[in-house]
Amino acid sequence: MNIVIHTRDDLILPEALRAYAEQKIRRLDRHFDRIHDVRLELDHAGRKSAEPAKTAELRVHVDGSILKGRVTAKELREALDLVVDKVDEQLRRRKERIKEHKGPSE
Repeated sequence: MNIVIHTRDDLILPEALRAYAEQKIRRLDRHFDRIHDVRLELDHAGRKSAEPAKTAELRVHVDGSILKGRVTAKELREALDLVVDKVDEQLRRRKERIKEHKGPSE
């Protein structure tokens, strides 16, 4: 799995948070092992306020499609946790659909 973590403009990502993000993203393959690329983009949601909310957007490339999640929260870590949970649920549902489509194995 290829992981790209990108920040926009003047947002500085501490190394500890980058390592935490990679660790969380690597856990996505526990439900679905056909993940090719993952792109995490972190940004400020409202640039004009004193304490702008943070936005995390996660794109996961799997066989034949792209799963996306976008979350806004007060803190980067919170946004990261929420967006990974959101995409994890999408991956779980996708795997269930594939299992149902194949039917019961005998």
